Amino acid sequence: MTKGIILLSIVLLCISGCKYEPPASASSLTEESIALDFSRTFAVGGTYSSGFMDGALFTDGQKYSYPNLFAQSLSEIYERDIFIQADIESENGFNLEEGDNTKGKYKLVYESLSSMYVKRIPESGQQIGNWSGDDTDLNDYSFPGLKVHELLNSNGDTNNPYYNRVEGLNGSIIDQIVDKNPTMVILSLGNEDVLSFAFNGASGSDQPNLNTITEIDLIKPEDFQNIAVSVVNKIINETDAEIFIANVINPIETPFFNEIDWALELQEYDTSYIAAAGRFYEELNEQIAKHNFVENGSLPLSERRSIINFQLDAYCEVPTLICEIPFFIDRVNRARVIEDEYLDSDTLSDGTILPKIRQLTEGEKILYDNLPNLHRESLLSGIQPLNDSQVLTHDEIVVIENRIQSYNQILDGIAGSSNRIYLLDFHSVIEKLQANELNDDGVFYTNQFDELSFYSSDGYTINRRGQAFLANTLIEKLNEISESNVPKLKPNLFEGNKIEIGL
Repeated sequence: MTKGIILLSIVLLCISGCKYEPPASASSLTEESIALDFSRTFAVGGTYSSGFMDGALFTDGQKYSYPNLFAQSLSEIYERDIFIQADIESENGFNLEEGDNTKGKYKLVYESLSSMYVKRIPESGQQIGNWSGDDTDLNDYSFPGLKVHELLNSNGDTNNPYYNRVEGLNGSIIDQIVDKNPTMVILSLGNEDVLSFAFNGASGSDQPNLNTITEIDLIKPEDFQNIAVSVVNKIINETDAEIFIANVINPIETPFFNEIDWALELQEYDTSYIAAAGRFYEELNEQIAKHNFVENGSLPLSERRSIINFQLDAYCEVPTLICEIPFFIDRVNRARVIEDEYLDSDTLSDGTILPKIRQLTEGEKILYDNLPNLHRESLLSGIQPLNDSQVLTHDEIVVIENRIQSYNQILDGIAGSSNRIYLLDFHSVIEKLQANELNDDGVFYTNQFDELSFYSSDGYTINRRGQAFLANTLIEKLNEISESNVPKLKPNLFEGNKIEIGL
């Protein structure tokens, strides 16, 4: 980031801070003016709908979850709080990503005006404690980490620390909600599954057995459909509730997956670092050339292994057989090195096994939590390859995007199966964001680490302003189906990300 951009960001931050106000009031509404009954509103979901942001679940973040923002827009109608959350009762929360109970939510800091990347610095945190409230009052069943396959678990979600902090919960989550006779249920299904799979570098299975599925696996479409249909049918058949079901958003274009450059940056890595990495792979490149052109005749392009090329100027200073092959000249130089599980297991006639490593190509993603280990004193991504859990390759991105499409087709079909089910098209909100079309009164929001970002300081969850856009999607759907006039929220009036300069 240039000095000019940083200074402009500081100005924007001051402007946004001066404008910040609470959400708009719904005092002009009456119970008669709303065609539907929202007096017993419940939410079921994971990270996005819980208000988890900045790397932690904390009290202020919970208040700005889209289900709570929506409920607060209607609370004056019923002259009481209609949406009770299990308040985490913590100012900074507990940062699970850091894995240290002394660390809480992130703040964003540039070390200096010349820094290329912003750092996520955790503030002091607090361990997760039990909720002091009464479970019979609870409306919010959004728990960070909650997966689709856990919703019908008769023993509840016993491995989730956010679920376990609410004492007195018995039976499946859906059973508990049905027993409370809801009038409205907001469902967010599949987002947590996709986010967790991507967050772990797609290192889990995308075809897991439902009986042995783990936290980093991606549930199969047929299992997703069976559970989602069962959840919705139980609510439809055993209550009179209206169901608002959110579709799945694509996390791939968040800052967490999109900020770190796929090639070694010349601003960070000098020529001596890059030259040393190139020398390290000389022997391997000779073995690859032998595999491609000697032992197997001349392999077709689709079957050749690519050399590791760190030439700065895209051609070889000293022409050799390897560099004269057009197939290799087209490879982008300085690209970071990764382990790729999808490469073939190639062995030379002398028994040498070619390692499954290659260089990244444009569009592949490095997870942002690797940033502290990516610098000129580190071998990582040069001599030491990034591993599968640290990167999303093109093949893995295709798996994720295809799975999102499958889930959303299923959810769209479910929404069309009953006149009591309505689809919340959050996916389209993210598409507008990625197309630079998401705005409030001419202020356009970004998918980057800045003050006008849709995403929070952890780089993958949704901040207060982003949550306001999601709440507006819910309000728009309510107004559409009931001919009501519930006022939409103003995202510009919500606090955005803050960025400091200097540690």
